[in-house]
Amino acid sequence: MELNNSNDLENKREENNIVQNFINDLKEFINKQESKLNNIEPMKKDTSLIEELQSQGKITAMYRDKINVERVKILQNIANRNENKDTMYFVYHKNKEDGTYNLSACEQDKSHEVITVDEKKLPSNIGVGSVLRKDNNGYVLDKNLTKEVQYDIQNMVNKLLEEQKKYLEQNRIEGHIYSFNGKTDNSIWLVDETKYGQINNKSIFEEIEFPKDILKSAKYGDLYQYRNGKYYILEK
Repeated sequence: MELNNSNDLENKREENNIVQNFINDLKEFINKQESKLNNIEPMKKDTSLIEELQSQGKITAMYRDKINVERVKILQNIANRNENKDTMYFVYHKNKEDGTYNLSACEQDKSHEVITVDEKKLPSNIGVGSVLRKDNNGYVLDKNLTKEVQYDIQNMVNKLLEEQKKYLEQNRIEGHIYSFNGKTDNSIWLVDETKYGQINNKSIFEEIEFPKDILKSAKYGDLYQYRNGKYYILEK
C-alpha cells in the first residue's frame, strides 16, 4: 500500500513538472511575441487603406461608407478610453498637391473636428493612419496607439470585405439577366431584371467584378447575363 502511494506521489510530481514546464514555455512564447510586437514600427503610408481599395476597384461605395463609419467608431472608442483625456489626432488623408495632411481630432464624447496641417509642422516619421498627440513642442507620434489603431482598422476592413464578398455573391445569380444603371471607372450598377423586372421598386447593386472590356463601352439599354461565374453582354 505504501509503495502504491509512493508511486502515485511520484507520478503526480512528474505531471506537475510537465504542466509547470508547459506554463513556463507558454509564458516565454507570449513574452517573445509581445516583444516582437513592441518592436514593430507602425506603417508609414501616403494613402489610406480605403483609398488603396478604391484605386484597385476592390470596394463598393456602400462598403466604403460602412468602413468609414466603423473607423470613426474605433477612434471614438479609443478616445473614450484615453486616461489622459487629451486630444488625439488621427491622420486620415494626405493632400499630395500641397503636402498638407487632414487630421481628425479625437476627444472623449465629442464629434471629430477635421483640421489641415502642413507636413512641415508634423514629425517626419508619420503617415496616413498615424495617431498623434500634442506636447509643448508640437505634434508627436504615438507609436503604440498607432499600431493599435492600424491593427483594429485592418481587422474591421477584413471583416467588411468578407461581408461584401457574400453580398455580391448573393446578387450574382446563374442565368439571370441584368440591365445597366450607371458606372464608374472600376464598377457598374446593375438591376436584376429576372428577379425584379416586374417590380416597380427595382433592386440595384454595384458590381466590382465586371469584364473591363464590356465595362468600357457599357451604356443604358445594355443587358447582361450571368453564366458560369461571368457576365456576358446580350446582343440586341
